[in-house]
Amino acid sequence: MDKLLDRWKRSKEDLRSMNKNVQMVLLWTVLSALSDGIWAGAVLSAEVYIITGNSNKMLGYTSGALGLALTLSIFPAGYIADKWRRDYMLRIAAVVGIVAIVTTIIAVVTRWIWLLYLTFVIWGLSMGIQLPSVESIFADSISTGKRSEIFAWKNFFYQLASAAAPLVSIFLFLSFGDDWDPSILEIVIFVGLAFRLGSFILFFKLKEENCLGKESEAFQLENVQVEDNSSNRRKYIPYLLGLSNFIIGFGAGMTIKFFPIFFKNVFDMKPIHVNLLTGATLVATAVCSLIAQRISRKIGRVWTIIGTSLAGTLCLFAIAFLPPIGLLLTLFIFRGALMNASQPLSRSIMMDNVPKKNRAKWNAVEGIAFGLFWNFSAVLGGILIEDYSYQFCFFVTASIYVAGTIVIVFLVPIVPKTESAVQVEFQLEEREEDETPFLVDDEMEAQELDVHAGHHMELALDESILNQSEEVKT
Repeated sequence: MDKLLDRWKRSKEDLRSMNKNVQMVLLWTVLSALSDGIWAGAVLSAEVYIITGNSNKMLGYTSGALGLALTLSIFPAGYIADKWRRDYMLRIAAVVGIVAIVTTIIAVVTRWIWLLYLTFVIWGLSMGIQLPSVESIFADSISTGKRSEIFAWKNFFYQLASAAAPLVSIFLFLSFGDDWDPSILEIVIFVGLAFRLGSFILFFKLKEENCLGKESEAFQLENVQVEDNSSNRRKYIPYLLGLSNFIIGFGAGMTIKFFPIFFKNVFDMKPIHVNLLTGATLVATAVCSLIAQRISRKIGRVWTIIGTSLAGTLCLFAIAFLPPIGLLLTLFIFRGALMNASQPLSRSIMMDNVPKKNRAKWNAVEGIAFGLFWNFSAVLGGILIEDYSYQFCFFVTASIYVAGTIVIVFLVPIVPKTESAVQVEFQLEEREEDETPFLVDDEMEAQELDVHAGHHMELALDESILNQSEEVKT
């Protein structure tokens, strides 16, 4: 117990020593995840489904409205953020987001369908403005070579907060009634929006002046001898990752929004049961994301992404055959955990290979995977479910996942060679066993004690390479 407490204290010290922007984004991640987990998942889907007359198609159309607004705003927002100031863009996003909160409250109380569509459009605008800037400021505030670990922590906090959110929802449903009644759903929505308001306030705390200099720049390999000219192929890395995200995002949008309705209609599950299932999935995702980050040190980030994606896809294929409920719920939990476990690895690869001056634009490109493909495909998903069945929609989604994973395979001959060309040992003091980061298991500690603390950190740069890199203006 003393050892556990000591690790916790050291982990808190590590967090406090982080860049102020990193701290604010991590806190924003927690509040955003709490908010979305309380109101923007099963509860919002059920509310829209009921308001629109139990229509899966109409539920899909609301996602399409959000996606259209996000798509139209995210590229201009990314361009302006790179040319102007990203912290200013985040303040604009916060103001638009506060307007979205107000219209959401009015829409769910009046149950006016057209105002509901307008609300989704405003949410799309807020997301489109904020996504390129918040991720860019976060990446620019972390030293290159350390992003894989920090992004894993960010994803861990997100998943942990998302897992805690259903507990809040469960408490509310226990207090006001475990039923899909709109008046009860509205209370849960209002509580979730309160957390979202707090997340918007944090945008006023982020400052470009706190971003790092050249130590956060993408890798500069012009003066490094690389086998097979793989450095010339590095330019394809963001495009391949973006394409994969587009494809997988398209598939995910067809099903994710409809899972709560699937459990409600097919298995007659109550809100508390759906929230328990969601919480279990998010806890599993948080754990798997940390495990995936550790595995990536052994086999590489690309192979880890491929492995987790294929495993999650197999789970969805199995769900499409409607196995017994116990097995189906287990497969559902592992599907969500495995498909999301490698997101920090994908994000770190992207940010390690995109120059600072272009990061907001590339974050906008990745945002399109959510805004355009994820939300627009929800329209198609609603149509497939209404005209065919949930199972058919799941099978189509799993097939699309396979196509998106195949694209990642093309990164195998590029990313590992790029990493090996610049991997160097950090000349750091060895840590004692009790100085290892909190949440690292004893077996991993034992394997890492015989190397330097850097342990050939992926895509690390030594000081000589940094000194040779040209200063890049942000």
